[in-house]
Amino acid sequence: MNSSKLIIRDLTYMMSIGVFEQEKQAPQRVLISADVELLAPPKSERDDIADVLSYDDIIQDINTLCNSGHVHLVERLAEDIADAILKYNQVKACTVSVEKPDIYDNVRSVGVEITRQRLA
Repeated sequence: MNSSKLIIRDLTYMMSIGVFEQEKQAPQRVLISADVELLAPPKSERDDIADVLSYDDIIQDINTLCNSGHVHLVERLAEDIADAILKYNQVKACTVSVEKPDIYDNVRSVGVEITRQRLA
């Protein structure tokens, strides 16, 4: 069985996110990762970007979401990112993580990871 996955690791933003007052006062660092399972392997005979879903398209969508104002919940941001990824016809499913690495001194990061798939 052939399969393809597009990966994005630790895309970093300074953004306004969180429910606590101190989180609303200043931007904080957020790390976003995505595994995007494609419906079919990309065509590689032509070596042409027109034949594949570009990770640049997905990153631009994430940029728009992360720069569109305050977000209360990492869960909401993850859902919005998954929705943006699933709009592409080539995508079968995606796993998205949103992490806040600077919340606790004794933890590398806290956050959420979700997996969503295209509904038939």
